Amino acid sequence: MSRAKPKVRTPLLSEVRTDGGTQPRSTIDAHLVDEYSAAMVEGAIFPPIVLFFDGVAYWLADGFHRYFAALGAFSEDSEANCEIHLGTVRDAILYSVGANAAHGLRRTNEDKRRAVRTLLNDETWAKWSDREIAKRCAVDGKTVAALRPAPSAEVLQTERTASRGGTTFTMKTGNIGRRPAEDDQPVFDSTSSGRAMDASPTPVSLAQDTEVQAFRARQAEAGDIPERVFDIVRAFDGLPDAVDAARRFPPGQRHAFHGAKAFEIATWFRAFGDAWQVQNGGRDAQAA
Repeated sequence: MSRAKPKVRTPLLSEVRTDGGTQPRSTIDAHLVDEYSAAMVEGAIFPPIVLFFDGVAYWLADGFHRYFAALGAFSEDSEANCEIHLGTVRDAILYSVGANAAHGLRRTNEDKRRAVRTLLNDETWAKWSDREIAKRCAVDGKTVAALRPAPSAEVLQTERTASRGGTTFTMKTGNIGRRPAEDDQPVFDSTSSGRAMDASPTPVSLAQDTEVQAFRARQAEAGDIPERVFDIVRAFDGLPDAVDAARRFPPGQRHAFHGAKAFEIATWFRAFGDAWQVQNGGRDAQAA
């Protein structure tokens, strides 16, 4: 009797799990998150994040910067802009190590090493060949070889993992080159496509994820500042030329506005712009 497929729905941002070891990067670029978040508020459309659904939890496998940006731009009760695959947290991890190789923020060398170590530190994936791990992580095979711990002589001589026809299996190689005894039998330890579909780890509250906590702390510190600045920017974008605006300003309302206030506003935004450039390394936000 076949197992029924789990019912999939679009999860809320608050339901996306980021605590399963699926983060492929060594760090999150807070400035890039802020840039993405500002662009989202302005209406920019970003590619969907990639999730794996195991029937209970939605595991984030690709799009961490976009996910945190969405948390800053929208309510946690908003639906996630996502692409959903069926699979366990291990499937999400395996997907994540090759993410961002051809899109998004360019991976650093430390990001690549982190991806490789993720597989090398796993009991099952560590048995894969350097070539297979390099393929999964989108790196050079020499990178894997340099990071792989030196195997013991016994393991080196008796066991190797190989892939044939989409199936990954473990070969016992201790008898290669030796005449087999009558009771020797070939041994294969096969898993479908090399994907171990084991159970998900014990659920951990989203609030316990350190990256989410750090992001929320920054949001709490900012308060309503971003919203108020964006309101002013949106209003400013609709204004005509400054000289023309001053000429057309209704005489009956001039008593409610003083020129000194205009200079105060201009001074504040000049200082804000200077500080923004310094804190963001001279980069302006780009809806990309």
